[in-house]
Amino acid sequence: MYDDIINNYIEQVTEDMGAKQRGDVARELRTHILDSADALAAERKVPVDDFIVREVLDKMGPAEKIASMYPAKKTILRHEHVKTLLSLAGIALAFLMVVVVLEVAAPGVVNTTLPGDKSSQTVIQIILSIVSALAVAIVALAALFLCMYVYESMLKTPYEARLREFERRPHNVSSPIAAAGKIIGILIWLIMVNIFWSRVPFVQSFSNSDAKTVVVPLLSDKFGPFLLYINAIGIASIAIAVIYVFVAQKWVPSILEAILSLCNALLFIWILAAFPFNGSLSDGVTIMIKVFLAVVVVCCLIAAAKQVWQAIKFAIYEKPGKNSTV
Repeated sequence: MYDDIINNYIEQVTEDMGAKQRGDVARELRTHILDSADALAAERKVPVDDFIVREVLDKMGPAEKIASMYPAKKTILRHEHVKTLLSLAGIALAFLMVVVVLEVAAPGVVNTTLPGDKSSQTVIQIILSIVSALAVAIVALAALFLCMYVYESMLKTPYEARLREFERRPHNVSSPIAAAGKIIGILIWLIMVNIFWSRVPFVQSFSNSDAKTVVVPLLSDKFGPFLLYINAIGIASIAIAVIYVFVAQKWVPSILEAILSLCNALLFIWILAAFPFNGSLSDGVTIMIKVFLAVVVVCCLIAAAKQVWQAIKFAIYEKPGKNSTV
């Protein structure tokens, strides 16, 4: 639907604007785009479609160019500054979530000392050190942004050159090409897992004291029962990719995708608790795998939250009558 194209373009233009200005500019741009599309379609005696709308947007120019035509109110924390600080805070929160997942699914790991660590630091001490470093970075960046604001205010030089993302989601979730690529990738992944899971090699130990590096199978026979659930999740992912193409209400597959991400998180928690890996792996390798699995669980939970938010945006923008000027 071309409504998604228009909404995405307007969202890029109004990204750094305040709430009131964002609403006024959005209405102005939407009216201009739809009027231009109607005029172009009438000239060619065809209905308004995605190609007509994209042609209108191409003639208008990049969203960054349109945004620069509107004066922006100067604030201490601009959009890119907020994104930077929130990204660092999100990483710190993710590390803390990893500790929680490990404590729930693999108790005892967080208080284990890493082999070869002369400082005798435990896993939780290492993670908390990382979180502390991120907190210091957040405070330092906030102070830097404040200095930039004061400097610009004294010189009275507006921000004309903004840091913007020129690559914004190059794929469209409803595109048949994107869906086909996703389906092919999932099928290749399922084939590889089902055929080669028992033959995945891994280093038995990373200790430098070993005279010879020993490579052993990563997974044990206990991993076999997990294949059924992995295949089910893969098939569900393929179904959701197809639903994105054929279902007009995109919030439906977005909610299904969020549920699937939660299922992925539960699967990895189960794997972390059952730990179907080779028993001959060293303690250091075992701890590394458990930490990695905990990180994957946190990533799945974050993905589920993002997909729920995407579903909410789809539901708002796709509400009937939202674009009554069409």
